[in-house]
Amino acid sequence: MQDDLLVVGFDLETRTEVHIGDRPLEQWRTLGYGRRETVVCFYCWHGIDAPAATKVPLLARGRIGGLVRPHFAHPANMAPPGGHSQETVWHINAKHRLARWAGSLPNVTRVRLEQWTEAARPPCGRPRRPHQRSPSRPRGSA
Repeated sequence: MQDDLLVVGFDLETRTEVHIGDRPLEQWRTLGYGRRETVVCFYCWHGIDAPAATKVPLLARGRIGGLVRPHFAHPANMAPPGGHSQETVWHINAKHRLARWAGSLPNVTRVRLEQWTEAARPPCGRPRRPHQRSPSRPRGSA
């Protein structure tokens, strides 16, 4: 699978993350690279694998019924070296899809991503990656 098929956009005008399926391709093309340039890479803009506020306008590629499904892509030579971390891309995509699904349920009027309460706020510092085991726990312990 191409890394670009997992890119999420960020609309600078509405200040929201966007997915290729949210609007027709022609609308994304008007807002993307080489035109209005208000739809940028979510990850680059938010400082994931690039300095924060890195503005990389996205291309809307593919076509409905075509060989390549519609997707956002970085313009040539504008992606971070090595692309974005797959774990990060999958995580953000999963949250976005869950939010879209939740918003489609009856009686749901608003869906918010990453809304922390004071009691549940994560500790400062970088959390341990899930695939790393704690040095104090032997392998295979729960």
